[in-house]
Amino acid sequence: MSEMNEECAEALRREFGYIPDTRSGEQWTVYKDHALIVTHPERLIRVYERNHGGVYHEIDPTPWR
Repeated sequence: MSEMNEECAEALRREFGYIPDTRSGEQWTVYKDHALIVTHPERLIRVYERNHGGVYHEIDPTPWR
């Protein structure tokens, strides 16, 4: 997994209030220019909304039974 360059990290911090830690195994994507979705194999999915200063919502992707 490659490291994120400084320009990208600063843009994510500025827009979403969070910089994903790719070294720890976090993977990320920006969805429809509105939300930063961060996944990690050992915790719930986190969704950071644009311009909310790092506030996030956790999503449990396991199906309800």
